Amino acid sequence: MISAGDEYFHERNDDPHWNESGWFSFMVPERQLSGMVYCYHRPNMGYSMGGFTAWDPTGDRSDSCIWYDLGQISPLATATEMFDFTVPTGLTVACVEPLQEYRLQYKQDGCEVDFTWRRVREPFATKVPDSQDQWGKRHYDQMGRMTGRMTVDGETVDVDGWSMRDHSWGPRKIGKDQRGRFVWAIASDSDAFLVWASPAQAFESDPVAGVPEKVVGGWLLRDGVLGTIFGGESSMYERRDDGAPLADRIRATDDLGRELVAEGRAANMITWPCYPAVHSWFAHFEWEFDGLQASGEEQEWLPITQRRNFVRKGLRASGR
Repeated sequence: MISAGDEYFHERNDDPHWNESGWFSFMVPERQLSGMVYCYHRPNMGYSMGGFTAWDPTGDRSDSCIWYDLGQISPLATATEMFDFTVPTGLTVACVEPLQEYRLQYKQDGCEVDFTWRRVREPFATKVPDSQDQWGKRHYDQMGRMTGRMTVDGETVDVDGWSMRDHSWGPRKIGKDQRGRFVWAIASDSDAFLVWASPAQAFESDPVAGVPEKVVGGWLLRDGVLGTIFGGESSMYERRDDGAPLADRIRATDDLGRELVAEGRAANMITWPCYPAVHSWFAHFEWEFDGLQASGEEQEWLPITQRRNFVRKGLRASGR
């Protein structure tokens, strides 16, 4: 069970890679606009990272999206708590009430953000698959709504939409595990799903594209009843030439015997270079499941060495 105490720093060992991270998504589907506030703290190394990014179909890289300010680290301030801190990037995160409400503010020349995140459901402690435990062995996700506004380059956008947030903790040593996908969609406060997927093949034989991934965890909320997903298949049946995810079909089963059949398509995406050893995409996906329309995300990551091999193989095949 997740309690209010889990929203604060946990007891830790002396591993220098001990990490506590938090993520808040936001979206404006009618504008095909997405973004996030992301932070992590490395208390044994004595530093924090926190920032804000937003993107839409006009730009899918850190140098072409609406706004990008993620990755800058700063000394861990004495008064820092997991969700109560300010960093020099201009990000301030404030826990109004643990697991219930958070204030997220960001200000830099050209960009100002004032968001409030409020819960829709209690958090769900998602078991981290063994193939993905590089991110930390403890993790939970929580449905909510993000409201507020952002102003970038003089244009103000009102935000009022579904959001997913998470919190992970434990040693984080990026780059040693398999490629993976983290997928979620929300249709209503009673209907949603979240899925982890990983390749069925070992790293050396994983072709990246053209083969389905196995569903290795997650949850299904149907008519207000929550079940744990324990198996299934995710098939990314359409990709861009560079491998970016465009269309996914998921079939999975939960511990209540219910089947999830979902199909989604990308509306936008960003290539996220937050961790040097990992190549990742965050894509806004519009989903259909149980006859419902839903908004969510498709996050995909792979070790940078695997990404390099995939790209260079394509370049060789094209004669470049």
